[in-house]
Amino acid sequence: MTFNAHAAISRDTAEAIALKQVPGAQIAGGALDRLNGRLVWAFDLSEPGSRNFIEVTIDADTGRVLSVRLETPAEQVGWTQPL
Repeated sequence: MTFNAHAAISRDTAEAIALKQVPGAQIAGGALDRLNGRLVWAFDLSEPGSRNFIEVTIDADTGRVLSVRLETPAEQVGWTQPL
């Protein structure tokens, strides 16, 4: 199921918001999804020289950053959503 038609915030805008949270990082993957009944953009950001990802979750209706958290390689198992 695609949610793109229902997101008030575009993917490009959400990516820009996510990248502001981690200067120097790059988008490694992302998806539009539902989280606790809320439509969200979730991105994994990679930093040069690090095997960790920073996961940034953004409200797809308001653009508000909901969470920023570090993911270790062990926690990344199962993330296969490429850009």
